[in-house]
This record gives sequence, C-alpha cells and structure tokens, in this order.
Amino acid sequence: MKIIGQQWVFDLKHNIDSSIEKFKAHLIAYGDKQQLGIDCADKYAPTASLMLLRLVLETTVLKGWQIASFDVSGAYLYSPVNECVLVEPPIAFLPELCGKVLHLKKALYGMKQAGRCWWKFLSNILECLGFFATEVDQSLYIFHNWMPIIAIWIHIDDGVIRSNSLAAVSNFKTALCAELDIKW
Repeated sequence: MKIIGQQWVFDLKHNIDSSIEKFKAHLIAYGDKQQLGIDCADKYAPTASLMLLRLVLETTVLKGWQIASFDVSGAYLYSPVNECVLVEPPIAFLPELCGKVLHLKKALYGMKQAGRCWWKFLSNILECLGFFATEVDQSLYIFHNWMPIIAIWIHIDDGVIRSNSLAAVSNFKTALCAELDIKW
C-alpha cells in the first residue's frame, strides 16, 4: 500500500460583475499514484446519461409535474472510505504533523475510489428514505408509495427531482437537507 500525497488547490469564485464572491480552497489527494486492485479495490460508480435526463424533463413537462434541481456541496467529503487509505499530511498548514501519516476516514477529491464511495453513501441515504435504483439506470431513483411518485436523476453530485406532488418535493428537500449540505 502506498502513502499518497495531497495538495491544496486555491481558487476564486466571482460574481457576475467579476468582483470576488469568495475564496475557495480544496485539499485533493494524488489519486493518480493509486493502483487499482492494490491501493483501491474498485472505482466503478454509475454516471447518468443525458438521454435519461432529457426523458425525465420531457415527461415532467408533459405531465405538468413539479421539478427541482440540486447540487451537493463537497459531496465526496461526506463519503466514508471502507479501505485503508494513507496520506501525507498537509504540513504547510500543520507542521507538527511532519513525518507522520494520516489514515483517511472520508474520501478526498482525487482518490480513484472517491466517486464510488460517494455513490454508495448517497444510495444508502436514498434507500433509507424509501427510494430504489431502477434496473435500467442505477442513477435514476424512484419513490412510489401509491401517491406521490418521486423520481430523482443523479449525475455525480447534481440531481433533478420530479414529482406529482409539491408536498412530496418539499418533504424530500427537508429530509435530504438534514443529511447533506444542498444548494437548491
């Protein structure tokens, strides 16, 4: 098993008028140093198709259903890592950790398995809320309890929710926001 490095990436988020809205910093792992089968068992995570999104949007409009979109902030950082991943600490900010190694409990962006960890974590949340992944596409989740019907199209950390009930959409938003930091 390798000890993988990490790096701080700094960025600015700008307003429409080009003024600075906020400063951003991301700690990323050097996942390119990981070897599949040695440093991580699997990296597969389904990715939703745009064709499915078009179908979801078209049927939503035709039926006159409710629709909302969302983005999960820092999605991968919620995801537990089920493997032993060792990283060098960011000593520029924590010099007292020089010469030490950290054992990750949560995924970092850049890790080969980060997408899979996130997908499994989100799937578990949705299943606990009563959703199931469809056989046709593992990125489409359905909640059907007679009425209402809710469908969620997931593409990594973005989603589109549609339902025949405004109350169901509101309840889902509340339940998901209790688990994750969501931008609607």
